[in-house]
Amino acid sequence: MVTDWKLPNGELVAPGARVIGLNTQAMNTQNWWVFGMREDPGNHMKWLEDELSAIEKAGGVAYLIGHI
Repeated sequence: MVTDWKLPNGELVAPGARVIGLNTQAMNTQNWWVFGMREDPGNHMKWLEDELSAIEKAGGVAYLIGHI
C-alpha cells in the first residue's frame, strides 16, 4: 500500500517520495531456508525493479532501507 505523507494541515511532506524497506535476509548466505534458491528468492529483486521503475516514471524519489 502506498500512502502520501501529510502534515496536520494537509500539506504533502514529500510528494512522490516513497520509502522501500527491503528484507535482505533472502540474500544472506547463512539463511538455510533459501540456500538452494540462487536466483531471486520470492522474486524480491523483480518486485524492487518494478517498484523503482514505476516511481521513476511518476517523477518520484525512493529511499531504500534494508536489514538482515
